[in-house]
Amino acid sequence: MINSQIMIGNMCYLKNQKYNFMRKKIILLLFLNTFIFGLYNTPQNSFDLASWNGGSTFSNVYQNINPASYPLENRILISKIDFPDDISIKSVLVSYRYKKYLFKADASILDYGELEDFITKNNFHANDMKINLALKTTFYNIISSGLQLLYLNRSIESFKITHYIVKIGFRTSILEKRLGIGFVNDYILDSEACFISSTSLLGLYYKPLYFPGKFSLDITNERKNSITGTILIQINKRLDFYLGLTSDKNYLHTLSTFQNIYSGLGLGIDIHSKKYNLGFASRNIGQYGFLTGITIGFKY
Repeated sequence: MINSQIMIGNMCYLKNQKYNFMRKKIILLLFLNTFIFGLYNTPQNSFDLASWNGGSTFSNVYQNINPASYPLENRILISKIDFPDDISIKSVLVSYRYKKYLFKADASILDYGELEDFITKNNFHANDMKINLALKTTFYNIISSGLQLLYLNRSIESFKITHYIVKIGFRTSILEKRLGIGFVNDYILDSEACFISSTSLLGLYYKPLYFPGKFSLDITNERKNSITGTILIQINKRLDFYLGLTSDKNYLHTLSTFQNIYSGLGLGIDIHSKKYNLGFASRNIGQYGFLTGITIGFKY
């Protein structure tokens, strides 16, 4: 898997260079590799953060996992997600509609903050960079398909590693758009464009008749079977509330019974008008603390 390849490369490099990260930095770096599956599936905005990349079949401006679920809108989004200990993700997204097609481009930088070489006492930086290009279209207003090409680069001082990911997604909805089904397949290639592995995701959503919102379930075969549940509640025409929980919750348990109740829980709100939207989100990651995110967007 891409996570193992990147982690092994990082560990070998650090050993060869005799780097010794601060304990908290090591924990956070391992957490990012183990639970977020690398930057290519890291939450990119407030909705992704609260839902932990769930809601892949929701057709909203925030959705980042299934390229077939992007809404046909001209949008610009700017997002920032803060991790503990000066780690952050900054993202910008631009989408453009032409007839029944949608073109989308976005870029993200995950900055691990300033690290210290305990031998030379010199400071250095590490970061991931991701660039996405996506195309979506619809057939007979029933089935949507999407293709996404992704470039991922990890840099730790002079050490660099590059991967490419190809996403192919499909989505459809029935019962007057109250039930939706989506499927995504990721193909991961190394810097020489050689195949490494693939992952699959199956997404479902359901909108009950007398409930002001939707329920979503996503199942992926990455790291065995991971399940993500998302609830989107439409408070009114201008305000949405959403929450998410994943099967990875068990990995985030602490020694506190009370903290274990909300470990892994994500919450978010989205305030929107016809042209503008503003999203806030937070997610608890157990002993590591909290992640917080903000997204600002507008139609053009």
